[in-house]
Amino acid sequence: YVEARHRGQWFAFLIAVVSLGLGTYLAASGSSVTAAFILFVALAELAVAIYGKLRQLLTPSEGSSGRADDAPPAFPDARRGARGSRK
Repeated sequence: YVEARHRGQWFAFLIAVVSLGLGTYLAASGSSVTAAFILFVALAELAVAIYGKLRQLLTPSEGSSGRADDAPPAFPDARRGARGSRK
């Protein structure tokens, strides 16, 4: 899970860099409308990502982020047996 998340961050970074570079190139070559659209979309994506991260950091948490994948796996209680009933 961590590897996939890390890979996704790198792909997002590459898309952002390529979009900003393409928008800058198009602006320099004279395609101002297309460049403005590409730059606006790239900057909006970056703003949403930054806003989401800041919101996650500033949200008070009670030991975890509240996501199900952060919780430890549930194991049956050894005293209750595998089915959860007392013997």
